[in-house]
Amino acid sequence: MKLKMLKGEYVVVKLPFDFQIPKQILKFDFYNLSRTSDELSLVIRNDENFDYKKFEYEDNWSIFRFDSLLDFSLIGVLDGVIKPLSEKNISVFVLSTFDT
Repeated sequence: MKLKMLKGEYVVVKLPFDFQIPKQILKFDFYNLSRTSDELSLVIRNDENFDYKKFEYEDNWSIFRFDSLLDFSLIGVLDGVIKPLSEKNISVFVLSTFDT
């Protein structure tokens, strides 16, 4: 199992809870939407056609992904990645999908 870096720089955007997602976002090569009872967060490449700067955001993120499927029963996988980064004062923002 190896890590692969995705091209580009990414931005995490805090959107209003009731924000209507533009259909163009669904066509981006990569995006992640997460909703809680308080907010809607969007992660996209910062060069996509979406005016995120009018919202609260954090930019200059890189995305790494595992090059293989991760079984839900695996334990400690993230710790092996995050611990060396934290020892070098590198922030980590974790996203997950069904396969990873």
